[in-house]
Amino acid sequence: MLNFKIKSVFKTFSRLVHSTIAATALFGCGLNNEEKGPDAPSQPQPAITLQLEPRSHPEFHARMSWSADETEFRNYARPQYAGIFWRGDFERLEIIAEVYRQGGADARTGSGLFKQLFFYQTFRGHEFINANDIKPEAQELLARWAEAYPSSPAPHIAKAKMLYSIVEANNFGLDAPNQRANYLKHVETAQKQLSKIWPLIAEESEAHNHRLLLTLKSPEIRNNWRPIYEEAREKAPGYYQLYFNILWFAPRKPGTKSALTLLDEISDDLVEDTPNENMAGYARAYWAASQLNSNMFALMRKRLVKSELFRAGFYDVLESYPDIWNANAFAFYSCALGDHETFKNVMSAIDGNLIDDIWDARTQQGCIEWANNSPPA
Repeated sequence: MLNFKIKSVFKTFSRLVHSTIAATALFGCGLNNEEKGPDAPSQPQPAITLQLEPRSHPEFHARMSWSADETEFRNYARPQYAGIFWRGDFERLEIIAEVYRQGGADARTGSGLFKQLFFYQTFRGHEFINANDIKPEAQELLARWAEAYPSSPAPHIAKAKMLYSIVEANNFGLDAPNQRANYLKHVETAQKQLSKIWPLIAEESEAHNHRLLLTLKSPEIRNNWRPIYEEAREKAPGYYQLYFNILWFAPRKPGTKSALTLLDEISDDLVEDTPNENMAGYARAYWAASQLNSNMFALMRKRLVKSELFRAGFYDVLESYPDIWNANAFAFYSCALGDHETFKNVMSAIDGNLIDDIWDARTQQGCIEWANNSPPA
């Protein structure tokens, strides 16, 4: 029997787990006795060995001051980075940015996500902006950072994130002409700044993700997202957020068929662009899509082939990133898909190490009772 380790995936369980997704998992899929679940896996379930301690690299973390498991990183990374910025410790910001830029074990969270994304997302916060501009004190720090490190892309991407925060803050009431004009003005400001700094930041993976996201949020050009997406795939292949942003924000025709067509396309792209991760891209893509589409579980159950790809993909995720966060996600989805055998296998490996950020106590208990009382599908 194969001995699989478990490590990874994108960010990505949101608070939706506690509402629409959790409800769908409990009552729309795994626990719905009127609907037959997917066939049991045709092969024996792989054994799972979880890595319960966070990976530690003392030399690196001595400079960074802290290390954390997945949950701690998600909760505390942003305030750490923001504090370093407000203190004006630009040397430390540059060290962090360079480590995440170079890749390797220190550039990924325990679940396999790119820390570069979390680092730059720090500056996409309302503490840096007023309603229509970057706060003067933040502008001063950005200018000092850029002056201290003139060839670094980091301060310029940080500013781009702040300008995008202004776009987000004004993304409401767009049916009113004055508000729409105000929103478009901020979109144009963000686009002009991005064009100006592009030669300096174009080698950074997050720069391509940011440009794609800004395109998707720009009403006048959002339908022309594909060339930007394809260039981003070429320059930053396998940078998960590129694919997730298309699944979340790309315009498409209404209806299930259009959503599934896009999901199939993007999941295939992610698998193609991450050849060392085998089938993991299917799990990552469906995981991301389900966060904004509470019907995804039911749709997957009706498409047995895709359910099998999802299961195989999650085992590949776990092989590379034996992280307890990923194991909890795998168990959650196995219950949602009505996959009795896989759910029991993964829960056995989890051995009580449940993560509330992924599923609440009610969902946990419902899935456990279902697994204990139901025969394999």
